[in-house]
Amino acid sequence: MGIPSQNQQSASHFHSLQSLAVTQSKKVFAALKSIGWKLSDNQDPHRTLDMRDTRTMSFAFHEGVEIGPSMLVQIAKHTGLEPRTCEVGVVLA
Repeated sequence: MGIPSQNQQSASHFHSLQSLAVTQSKKVFAALKSIGWKLSDNQDPHRTLDMRDTRTMSFAFHEGVEIGPSMLVQIAKHTGLEPRTCEVGVVLA
């Protein structure tokens, strides 16, 4: 019983992402921007995002494409995206 380990917390986090429904790519892109990712290059649909800590990622989804749970997990592992950031009804600044 006790405090869950880091691996248990990560597994729970990614399980939450897998339980999400398919999410529109524009919502995922907006969620990434809301957690600090900045657009550094835009060659539609291949957009390059940078994070302050020097991480870089390529976001290669057309605006109307739906992203499934498995891909959301992969994006989350690389970016720190959390399920609550992509949920329906969340207002992103």
